[in-house]
Amino acid sequence: MSRSSYTRVAAASGLTLGLTLVGVALAPAALAAPAAPVVTPASVVTGPATTVTISGTGCSLPGTGIPTVVSAGVSFGEMGNGGSAEPDAYGTWSIAVELPAGLPAGSYPVMAMCGTYYGDDVFTYAAQSVTVTAPAQAPVAPKAATVTKDAKGAVVVTAEPGQSLTPDAPAKVGERRTLRLTGYTPGEKVKLVLHSTPRTIGTFTADAQGVVVATFVAPAGTPAGDHTLKVTRADGSVVSYPVTISTQKLTAAELAATGADVTVPLVGGIALVLVGAGATYAARRRPTGAAQA
Repeated sequence: MSRSSYTRVAAASGLTLGLTLVGVALAPAALAAPAAPVVTPASVVTGPATTVTISGTGCSLPGTGIPTVVSAGVSFGEMGNGGSAEPDAYGTWSIAVELPAGLPAGSYPVMAMCGTYYGDDVFTYAAQSVTVTAPAQAPVAPKAATVTKDAKGAVVVTAEPGQSLTPDAPAKVGERRTLRLTGYTPGEKVKLVLHSTPRTIGTFTADAQGVVVATFVAPAGTPAGDHTLKVTRADGSVVSYPVTISTQKLTAAELAATGADVTVPLVGGIALVLVGAGATYAARRRPTGAAQA
């Protein structure tokens, strides 16, 4: 109902409005606006449609008998959602507003206005906003290095910088692994050192694809547990790779598969046998007189 309509109704009812009431009705903007409304929750995550509550105080005209009403809503650019509510006797109010599904992340203005039940504006609340955030990304598990085996059954590990060189199982002391370390500059020379007690593995050169191919064997005496293979690059920077050393020892089959040098004891044994056989043969060929000499 407009302000003029309200005046006619009052005259027809034989009611007399005092000057104070007329001043309030005709010049409501003179009233001081209370604090900005409160939005609960102040931040939501985009996704399904959700509801926020806009609430405030101070929308009342004490002593006038004029009922008030609040209109409030959230603007989404050219569109928006909102509603209205009648404050209680103390001017307190709340309005539920639905935010549509899939609302893009951002800050959206919240507007609220106090007026009379008859269409007069009393005041506009201070600006407020509601924040819509994107859903949190689930943490991505770090990609593991690739493990294959060569023709002899030995382990080949292809790893990016920072990946574990023992993703399949802890390496046993003496076990031979072929490392393919990617991400280097073609032709770059790098130095590999096993820590914590520094043990130099060797110096290697990256191929045309920037892959450093190195043979890694945990030296005898390396304690079981977690270690770090540090690669010092040509520019002095260091790339670290976790390495876990096993408490178990290599089996005979694993020794053969890893290419461990088991021929030395065998050759040595054969040599001893041959030496013994030669000595026996020489003794048999020795003249009797020589034996008595």
